[in-house]
Amino acid sequence: EQQLEALTERVNMLAERQVRTEQQLEALTEQVSILTQRVDTLTQRVDTLTEQMTLLTQRVDTLAEQVSSLLDWQRGEAGRREGERYEQQLVKDAIYIFRGGDGGATNEPHVRRRLGEWLEPILRSEKDLDADERPTLADLIWWKGEKVLVVEASLKVNGYDVMRAHKRAQTLRSVGVDAVGVVVGSDWANLEARELAKEEGVWWFVGNIPSEGLIMFREQNEE
Repeated sequence: EQQLEALTERVNMLAERQVRTEQQLEALTEQVSILTQRVDTLTQRVDTLTEQMTLLTQRVDTLAEQVSSLLDWQRGEAGRREGERYEQQLVKDAIYIFRGGDGGATNEPHVRRRLGEWLEPILRSEKDLDADERPTLADLIWWKGEKVLVVEASLKVNGYDVMRAHKRAQTLRSVGVDAVGVVVGSDWANLEARELAKEEGVWWFVGNIPSEGLIMFREQNEE
């Protein structure tokens, strides 16, 4: 009987321990659940912050693109205005650059009249000319005697300037005018542009240095 009581007491003690263990486990489970909720809340906050940072980064990138576009536009406008001033200076200084002669910008009345006379065969034929082939769009038309210069001006003379001068002069040559393309600028954009001018027979006055053909033109007496 004593052994039975002792066994019963042990069983009761084990049952109490089991209850306490279960209570501790429930408390631990509750703590883990609370911790998990806190981690989930923190994760949501981090996700929200990440989304906000992504949106902010996109806005900053958009603003940077807009600023870059504005700067490009400003540089382009500044370059265009500087180019226009250079062309206007060329018109004023042409008589010095070419050592005499006559002509001017293609919007000047006497130049328009002369171009109209030269281009009459083309105008009668209604032949279509590309913009790069039209002498009427040249920066300057200048002549001395029978020699006519079709001039393109640019601060940095590139291959496109050379070909415009060449093609527009070729249009006049096609109707019997003794025309030659000329490029004028402060510098060459690259060495290829200068070589192209030599290949196409285009004269130049670049960096205040005249080509051989232009030197001869400058020495020519007016007739």
